[in-house]
Amino acid sequence: MKKRRLILTAAIALMTVLTAVLAGCESEPLSESFAVIFNSNGGSAIESQMVVKGTKLTEPATPARVGYAFGGWFTDDGTFENRITFPYTVTSYINLYAKWATDVCIVTFDSNGGSEIAPQTVARGKMATEPAVPTKEGYTFGGWFTGNDPLDGVVTFPYTVTADVTLYVRWYVNEIRTAADLEAIRNCLSGSYTLMSNISLTEYSNWQPIGTEAAPFTGKFDGNGHRITDLTINKPKDGNAGLFGLIKSGCVSDLEVEIGIGGINGGSWSGGIAGAAVGNGIIANCCSTGNISSTGISGGIVGSLGNSMITDCYSTVNIIASSSYSHSGGIAGYVDNGSTIANCYTTGNITSGYESGGIAGHVVYGTTITNCAAINSVVSATGSSTYAGRITGSNSGTVSNNVALNTMSITGNTSYGSNGVDKTIGELQIQTTYSDTPVGDGEGGLGWKFGNDDDNPWKMLVGGGYPVLYWQ
Repeated sequence: MKKRRLILTAAIALMTVLTAVLAGCESEPLSESFAVIFNSNGGSAIESQMVVKGTKLTEPATPARVGYAFGGWFTDDGTFENRITFPYTVTSYINLYAKWATDVCIVTFDSNGGSEIAPQTVARGKMATEPAVPTKEGYTFGGWFTGNDPLDGVVTFPYTVTADVTLYVRWYVNEIRTAADLEAIRNCLSGSYTLMSNISLTEYSNWQPIGTEAAPFTGKFDGNGHRITDLTINKPKDGNAGLFGLIKSGCVSDLEVEIGIGGINGGSWSGGIAGAAVGNGIIANCCSTGNISSTGISGGIVGSLGNSMITDCYSTVNIIASSSYSHSGGIAGYVDNGSTIANCYTTGNITSGYESGGIAGHVVYGTTITNCAAINSVVSATGSSTYAGRITGSNSGTVSNNVALNTMSITGNTSYGSNGVDKTIGELQIQTTYSDTPVGDGEGGLGWKFGNDDDNPWKMLVGGGYPVLYWQ
């Protein structure tokens, strides 16, 4: 009796489950789907798709057919009057047909030793699309051209094709070994370059800086510890005078620049490494020597620094900026919002007609100058209303942990600048002047880091003297 009751209970439970399942099936009917068939008309096969009614069909891969150019998908075969566009709403079963153009042109891509690029078949009068960028070890891609020897006729995509054509790659060498290699950088300003040996620019009596306002240098230049010598520029009416003219979001590192006997004679924005660096530009582990004269903003490393960084650099450049509204600094003449100068030192004489500083001439809000040493003999602003300081000529930024030679000759109003912590020659040659924990008003050490890397950039020479940078 008990067994019968158990069987009856199980049967009732099963019927309840089946009833619920059937009810669910009735309330949620299966969605209707349709097949979309792609007839490639002699081209490579394209798989069919099952698409739910009322939803969008995505565009399939483009079929290929040797000697033909693909002309789209159509709902009618032969007449090809009803071309569809994707995404395409599917409401019923449908066949789609590929159209092929027989009056076609072949576009061949000659990568000149780079990775292989597949040719394109294009209907005559239609446009070739830009292919993937080829690669070649040790080189930077410089674009496609219609001529190969010499490379001329630059190609922009989409490119209209009216006949069979071969396009050729221009490559720019990444490893700079000669002055000609260096000059060629201006043709590919976004590349990544490494200097492989010291280079003299004696054959260039008036060097044309790399990068302009219209076409700034945006790439990377690794000096690799090498030196570029005999840099001479005579452009007193032009801005952005330096080895590099304008650096924007680019980086120059590990480079020594020796200005030649003729010096740099520039207009606004003159510097040993660059006329100006803006837009998150970086100059690191660099130095400059020689003489700069200008009519505007000048610095030993850069003339103008805007929202950029100079770190672990030094300059021995002597600067004379003659105009009544000029700014000069041992590292940078004008330091704009968001910029940083850190772990740098200068020894050159600095003169301007308005604002002069051992490290920077004019410093605005939002900038930082820290852990720098001004060991200049002379900082002078010679105009009628002028400003000068051992560290900065005028200052609205954050200037801290800097030292300056107390015997430095200063000419100009010093009330708007920054003079740093005055130290004697003897004090500047003792490591504890710099390396202890900072104590009020600059007494004791300044927290500078001594070691052998970017995080510990300073070192004392075995034979004595002022501190220098670890890479020297």
